Amino acid sequence: MRRERKNIRLRNFDYSSEFSHYITICTRDRQWFFGKIINGKMEYSPVGEIAGLFWSKIPNHFPHVILDEFIIMPNHMHGIIKLDYRIGTCHGMSLLSPNENINQIQFNKFGHPVSGSVSMIINHYKSAVKRWCNSNGHEMFSWQSRYYDHIINEFKDLCRIRKYIKSNPDNWEES
Repeated sequence: MRRERKNIRLRNFDYSSEFSHYITICTRDRQWFFGKIINGKMEYSPVGEIAGLFWSKIPNHFPHVILDEFIIMPNHMHGIIKLDYRIGTCHGMSLLSPNENINQIQFNKFGHPVSGSVSMIINHYKSAVKRWCNSNGHEMFSWQSRYYDHIINEFKDLCRIRKYIKSNPDNWEES
């Protein structure tokens, strides 16, 4: 019996359009592969260091991606990415233009992988970390099969998420 997966993405949303996205990616079974929190600071394992390094290099492979806040935690990571096809003209995290609204954007008609989309970026990132682990004695490392994303379309939402990401180690005990 084949189990149908619930689609957690917005139906018909173009995930290659110029929006900011809040991303959370977890390790399989929430295992602590990336390190541990000591006195409110993240102490990285070699896998955690690679996860952070590879995340920071995403724009080298996807020039239309601008990284904002991100953090690697013991069993997950949070990050904000912005897709911007006007390379070199954006200095920060622009959101919707003043005359644009989330209900007016273009939508994909099909759910196939789109080059340069958020899904492709995250899949390449996860694959690169896993390949490094497999080649460097960390074969047990594994990601959760999916990831969480939230489309950021308001500045106050962006500010709230940035604050959450920065304070994540301080709130680790509460998790």
